[in-house]
Amino acid sequence: MSGSTDRRSAERSRAGKRPHSERAAAKDREKDRAEDRVSPDRIARVRRFNRFYTRQLGVLRKTYLGSPYSLAEARVLYEIFKGGAPTATDIGRALDLDAGYLSRTLHSFEKRGLIARKASANDARQSHLALTARGRKAFVPLDRRSQDATAEMLGRLSPADEERLIAAMATIEELLDAAPPENSPPCAREAVARIRLLLVDPKARGLGLGRHLTDECIRFARDAGYRKMTLWTHSVLTAARHIYQQAGFKLMRSEQHESWGRPVVSEHWDLEL
Repeated sequence: MSGSTDRRSAERSRAGKRPHSERAAAKDREKDRAEDRVSPDRIARVRRFNRFYTRQLGVLRKTYLGSPYSLAEARVLYEIFKGGAPTATDIGRALDLDAGYLSRTLHSFEKRGLIARKASANDARQSHLALTARGRKAFVPLDRRSQDATAEMLGRLSPADEERLIAAMATIEELLDAAPPENSPPCAREAVARIRLLLVDPKARGLGLGRHLTDECIRFARDAGYRKMTLWTHSVLTAARHIYQQAGFKLMRSEQHESWGRPVVSEHWDLEL
């Protein structure tokens, strides 16, 4: 009797673990396919850029911009500073932070009088967070130093190179942060073509190449059977916006936010094909 019970228990245990094991195996297979598809050289180039940019941002320093806070702590303060009375869950999701680390950070801020909590009216388990007067006094100079450091970095570039850098950053942000949901229908994704980046070397500008490149993208999308084309840009890129307008794109929505330490207005344009 005991042996039979042990066998049934073992079978139930294996059955309970099987879905997790299958998911893990599927992830491993997906990882292997990605490694087979992407060349080692490209992987090395991305990792080299990551090492360069983490040094550029000062991620490896103990504290951020001479403040008593690490970069992660400064980002948590910024999420609270920008308003909206976020919860800890909101911040953890926005920054992809470990829940334990975030809990300890918020507890430390609260102990130092930097933040205050207010119980949610909809969920007693959640608290909305806000900076106290002491918290704002501590964060505002740090935010100003971040603005100044970014302005100094951009100030070393020519206007043309600054535009190239902003466009390249926008492309990285869009490509890595706008992946379609895993379960979205493939046909819905494939029906929309996207212009990821339109960049003409400064020496070749004024020759109509930007318009020609845009027209070629539209022609290719139509020939390939796409029904719509979309793009994402910034309001400061006036030359590119003019090309899109001439090609028939319509501004669908704009969003004001902060990127790379300065306020920007991003725009989404669509063209029905």
